[in-house]
Amino acid sequence: MKGLDPQKIADIFKSDSYAKHFQKPHGYLNVDNELLKLCADACYEVEQAFPWNDYNRQAYQRKFEDGESIIKTPDLPRYPRPYRSWSEFRMGHFGGMKGFDYEPSAYKIPYYVEHSYQPDWIDPLNDRIVYEGKGVIADLETARKYICAAKQNHIHIVFIFSNRNIKCPWVKPRVDGTSMTMEDWAKKQGFDYCYEGQEAAFRKSDRYKWLVQNFGRNLPSLKEQLSVDGMNSHPGFFAHKQQSTSVTMTVQ
Repeated sequence: MKGLDPQKIADIFKSDSYAKHFQKPHGYLNVDNELLKLCADACYEVEQAFPWNDYNRQAYQRKFEDGESIIKTPDLPRYPRPYRSWSEFRMGHFGGMKGFDYEPSAYKIPYYVEHSYQPDWIDPLNDRIVYEGKGVIADLETARKYICAAKQNHIHIVFIFSNRNIKCPWVKPRVDGTSMTMEDWAKKQGFDYCYEGQEAAFRKSDRYKWLVQNFGRNLPSLKEQLSVDGMNSHPGFFAHKQQSTSVTMTVQ
């Protein structure tokens, strides 16, 4: 590579004649190995000269220095599939990992990240019905928390919204220009909701009475379940699947 421009060499391999092979799993085997080595080495040189720390600062920390332009990723040809980067390709095809199976399907390794959800209130007549006072669900991670807590522990969340028609900040507007509200999201997920000041009315409704009598029927109380789960290595993952309901009733 000495004396040659690695970017110009890498650009050669952007052509359709090479891209069609790189896009197919193991299609790169149809390309001359010496040419593959030339391309892989050129990509290595381009990557090594790239300001990764500055790029990562912009991309992941969202920090820009005064007058700084947006830094784009290196301009490289598509990496050969099934690899996920030119770096992995070099390691697996030319480097010390050559001969090793890449992403062997028999070795998908599960892992668990333990979290806990603390509801605001528990219903005294059925402790699988929990209440959550909410002004706004600020991000997708918080929304997922409620969904996972409900599904993994077989609980039903009733949201008590402080205001009406608050848009979900993490959801892009629809094609027609409208936005998903927290009410829309709650209905979509099968949760119930009412508004601040309507809590007592909700607990007198037919919907509430149905939930008390039917949600989690034939299951132990949530308190008993949590006591048992506390002795398991991964509580929640062995809990019952959430019971689905076809009606979401709100107090107007």
